[in-house]
Amino acid sequence: MPTLYKFQRYIETGPNGVTLDFRNVQDDTATPATLLAEIDGWRYVSVPDATVMPDQPDEISWQAVTPTPELIDQLKRCQPVNVAKHAVRQRIELEVGDLHDLVADSMRLCEFAIALSVRVSHEVLTSEPMDATLREAYTARVTTVKDAMDSGDLVVRSDIEDPTTMMSRLMERYTTITRLIADHYQPTIDELLP
Repeated sequence: MPTLYKFQRYIETGPNGVTLDFRNVQDDTATPATLLAEIDGWRYVSVPDATVMPDQPDEISWQAVTPTPELIDQLKRCQPVNVAKHAVRQRIELEVGDLHDLVADSMRLCEFAIALSVRVSHEVLTSEPMDATLREAYTARVTTVKDAMDSGDLVVRSDIEDPTTMMSRLMERYTTITRLIADHYQPTIDELLP
């Protein structure tokens, strides 16, 4: 796992001025560090796990960073990450389908989840047993998906990303969207439509 560092570029003006930046590895066998972005006057650098960086100038205040979720979100918008995101989006479009295909797939998954949760919830909430044929059909579908997850044939995001962090990020995004709607859209609807 890479380590994040931050520094401030040192600039001495004048005819004999100097600019000091971070020093990257010069060894052709080592993976170099990557300058990610400048945020609030600090430049952030990702240093690969096995890379030993050379000594840095004292003037640039080179220091390791313990990243916060907010910082990680900001760094995910930086150019090197955006380049990787764009590349993987192109591969997804070529190998899986375009955005419309993905939305259609999401709708299918939502439909399956809605139908299953409504059927099971209805049985739990009303104590009215599900029709035996429906129960058999849903059991077969759920078993197929469960077996694929257990065998590794179905890989889900929580297999590669911490589920708690992922859900926290999704809940924060959902809440932000809801607040934007509440603050900037719903008042207009309430004002203009009966």
